[in-house]
Amino acid sequence: MQDVAGYDVLLCQNVTDIDDKIILRSSAEKVPFLEFARKYEAEFNHAIYGLLGCRPPDITTRVTDYVTEIISFIEVLIRNGVAYESQGSVYFSVSSFESQGHRYGKLLPEQIGNSVLLAEGEGALSAEGAEKRAAADFALWKRTKGSVQLCDGTSAAIEEPFWQSPWGKGRPGWHIECSAMAHAALGAFRNKDSSSGPGPGELDVHAGGVDLKFPHHDNEIAQSEGFLGRAPQQWVNYWLHTGHLNIRGQKMSKSKKNFVTVEEALRSCSSRQLRLLFLLHKYNATMDFTAAEAGGASSSLEQAEAAERLLVEFFHNAKAALRQLGGDQRPPAEDELQLRGRLLHTQAAVRAALLNDFDTPAALALLQELVRDCNRYMDRDRDRDLKDQRPLCAASLTAVAGYVTAVLRTFGLTEGGSEMGFGSAPGAEGEGGREKTLSPLLDVLSRFREAVRQAAISGNCGAVLSLADELRDDVLPDLGVRMEDKGSGAEAVTVWKLEDAGVLQRERQQKEAARAAKELQRQEAARKLAEKDDRAKIPPSEMFLGQSDLYASWDADGFPTSDKSGQPLSKAAIKKLQKEVAKQKEAYEKYQSDYPLLLEVVFNVDQALFKRPLSALQILPLPLLANGSNGKIKEMNFIMQKIIKQQLTRILKSMQELDSIESVSAVTSASLLLNRAAALLMLLQYREALSDCEKAISLDSSNSKAHFRKATSLKGLGRLEEAVRVLNIGLALDPKSGTALMEKEALNKAILQLSEAKQLMKDRKFRLALNKSDELARAIGAGSNSREVSLLRLEALLELSRVEEAYNLSNSMMKTASNGDVELLRLRALCFLEMGDLENAVKHLQQAVRSDPDNSDLRAVFKSVKALDDQKNGGDAHFKAGRFAEAEDLWTQALVLAQGRRTICSRLHLNRATARQRLDRLEDAVRDCNVAVGFNPSYLKAFLRRADCLLALGGPERIQQAISDLESAMELENEEDAVKSLRLKIKKAKVALKRSKQKDLYAVLGVTQAASESEIKSAYRKAALRFHPDKQASKSEEEKKLAEATFKSIGEAYEVLSNPEKKAKYDQGVELEDLDNPHAGHEGHSHGGHGGIDPNILFQMFMQQQGR
Repeated sequence: MQDVAGYDVLLCQNVTDIDDKIILRSSAEKVPFLEFARKYEAEFNHAIYGLLGCRPPDITTRVTDYVTEIISFIEVLIRNGVAYESQGSVYFSVSSFESQGHRYGKLLPEQIGNSVLLAEGEGALSAEGAEKRAAADFALWKRTKGSVQLCDGTSAAIEEPFWQSPWGKGRPGWHIECSAMAHAALGAFRNKDSSSGPGPGELDVHAGGVDLKFPHHDNEIAQSEGFLGRAPQQWVNYWLHTGHLNIRGQKMSKSKKNFVTVEEALRSCSSRQLRLLFLLHKYNATMDFTAAEAGGASSSLEQAEAAERLLVEFFHNAKAALRQLGGDQRPPAEDELQLRGRLLHTQAAVRAALLNDFDTPAALALLQELVRDCNRYMDRDRDRDLKDQRPLCAASLTAVAGYVTAVLRTFGLTEGGSEMGFGSAPGAEGEGGREKTLSPLLDVLSRFREAVRQAAISGNCGAVLSLADELRDDVLPDLGVRMEDKGSGAEAVTVWKLEDAGVLQRERQQKEAARAAKELQRQEAARKLAEKDDRAKIPPSEMFLGQSDLYASWDADGFPTSDKSGQPLSKAAIKKLQKEVAKQKEAYEKYQSDYPLLLEVVFNVDQALFKRPLSALQILPLPLLANGSNGKIKEMNFIMQKIIKQQLTRILKSMQELDSIESVSAVTSASLLLNRAAALLMLLQYREALSDCEKAISLDSSNSKAHFRKATSLKGLGRLEEAVRVLNIGLALDPKSGTALMEKEALNKAILQLSEAKQLMKDRKFRLALNKSDELARAIGAGSNSREVSLLRLEALLELSRVEEAYNLSNSMMKTASNGDVELLRLRALCFLEMGDLENAVKHLQQAVRSDPDNSDLRAVFKSVKALDDQKNGGDAHFKAGRFAEAEDLWTQALVLAQGRRTICSRLHLNRATARQRLDRLEDAVRDCNVAVGFNPSYLKAFLRRADCLLALGGPERIQQAISDLESAMELENEEDAVKSLRLKIKKAKVALKRSKQKDLYAVLGVTQAASESEIKSAYRKAALRFHPDKQASKSEEEKKLAEATFKSIGEAYEVLSNPEKKAKYDQGVELEDLDNPHAGHEGHSHGGHGGIDPNILFQMFMQQQGR
């Protein structure tokens, strides 16, 4: 409003720090009400003005600071005749207000008289209705009571805060505070003689949620207009009502357990992305907040991220282009003039959109289109040779980028100042600020230089290239720097771009996840190839000999002659087996042709391993990869890895004799032990390698390699700090070891990462903690089984509801963990609890308590889960015995103990729905099914149960929902027979839906669908005689018309139900107008007419037939 419309805006924020909800909550938590209110006000301010960076208000008013002004405001209302005192409270009189020429309920007149909304507006601690003159009247001042009647009918003694007033001790009502505070805070700023705003009201704009329209905002209007005392008198010129925030399609509320705070939302996105998300939706429209899911549709957050990426990349490219252009100020050519024209059009259109009820989605769409036009302008010469390219126009680029920046600054998406783009985080001025800014980059640069220098000294050019890639891919992104290589070879140019470090880290994680997935695919392909090769080694004459579970006898060529029962094989079976033999023969002959090459490779590997095992493992795979185009060698790549592992195992077996050799010297023995340790490390057998290293150190403590390999073993076991201490001992013996120095640096970084991850867990930043633990696992290396890191990852996965991953991790940890690992048992129990497996959760917690009986927190968790299991099992037992009410009670108690855990809660709600269905409480059962589906959107049984209840309740809307549920269930069902059954059920439901939309002819005659022909005739006779026109002579004209219509309906009903063919079609859901169509009831029929018979003629025919 300030930047675009040019208004002087004075923003006032009202804070309710005393009302019924605050009193009840603070009393329950046993804290002073003002302390309670200030806590949540501080959290709100931190989230909105701190985390999101919104502009703070000019004035903040709190109810407790304006009680005197509120009392004065109420006194004026009483003097003006629109309020009255009753038993120490003061109420606003709606009828008196309207009698003075005012109109009540301007915003939502259709809700006047809505008792539910009126009760919510009055609060849980309001006095009984006897104090009020009318139900629509509302409290302005609430007297203090000793005890209060709560909404559940119980009484409770709650200490209510109070202030002295002319009517006694009490406190303000909810609605009055806004009117009084707004008048007190803003009234003085308006020039009453010459309006200072766009309209005649006291306030120009009043904002609030759409759910506050009635009664809160309507009551505010009534109070304020009653205060001003002139009818008609407008209080507010414009109301801005913001739409609801939905989470996955449902309104966000704590009761639905889908409440997301700003801080929680910022764990999956940045504050800029969140503000972009809000701007992409109209302020008064419902907004659905959904985060990205693997394999899911595009989420609302992804749309904001895409918009941000477009803008960020635009600014990067524009800045890079302007750096290259320098001070070039050449006159614009045709394409620059077109770009300028597009800029002018966008400026006008954006202003129009924002002046049109703050249409930010339209404004952002226009801005993005301008950015795309400018991108096309910058890319115009990309495909031309360098000599043919024309320089860009710096002035045009600056104008577009400057305007886009200005609009984003208006939206609060950029820092203040004149910097182009989103800007950078502000830093301190002077030398200290420069040092703070440059230190991370200088640290990276010095480490990079040292590593390159070491690689150059050793002549390792490949290492230099690897370090350059590492700098680009792993180091600079953590500092918020994106480095891109444009082109290739000698003409390649490197471009740097500043970016949010979190964005780059997420991109790197996504790339690493893609690489990991690709590696899994490669391993799976290699495994299948190895299996194929193993099968190829078997001669055709031996392929069936081991299958004694299938065959009882074989011929001389190893071909089966009888099945396991001794019966001769059928011709079909023999023919099938002959095809398998032919296929195996082809594979075996191919393997035989490759065997000489394989023997040569095995020999070379065998020799290399026994002479230089470490070098063999590093060098031998290289020719295989280099010659990957050779089909035979490529197929043997996986076999090579198996051979190397087998040869390492042979080395280990040979070296087992070391322990019994006494004649060798200590130095020789230590060297042999270290060789064995090296082989064990390559096999990721860290404990065994550590044992050999310690033995070698005891024999020769001056051997630096022994300390280095011991450090590697400790690192693999996750004992990081101990590994650093051992490395320092080795470096004291060999201070020039470049590998050890780099290893030490990596270990120190890993220790720091572990400390950061633990702090993130304490701060409940679980996603960041998980990312940090993943980085830590990669830093430690493949095969590491660090208990501390794994436990951290396990807990973070559980907190992020990634239960399946957590469960799989706990499985792998259990293989190497001790029986009494209390923390692992606790977390694994939580995995079972989240999966709904209460029995295993109880078992694991019980085992943990036995291992640590003094752990009070652990005992409390065990007691709670055991109670949950008992309640759930008790409910199951009652249900099986037919005691449905008792089962419902126990499952309700279990839900309280379940504390919102998705799987168990979804099952308990479905159980309770089943019990309530048996108790014929179908509406309650449907509500339980709704919750079950909310917890688990793929819960097949919940869809089926809800459909059954909805069909039983009947009605077009419910039946339509039931059909939708059955269709959802059919998508989830895998069994073919069950799918067929569902199709039939859907077909019947659609017939019921048609029937529900028709006139109920059975109800017209007062019979059921099972009524016999004689019962239908009797009902028709009785009804027709009652409503026959001859019987209505003494009635009024209106009553005659009603009777005539009823008589016609009775005749129509009898005409259909007395005709077996028409009755059958009607029962199938055929429309009444189609009953005379011979094709009705079949797919693709054309509509025919059902004109019907005159009801009087029908009645005469009926009576004649009855007379005969």
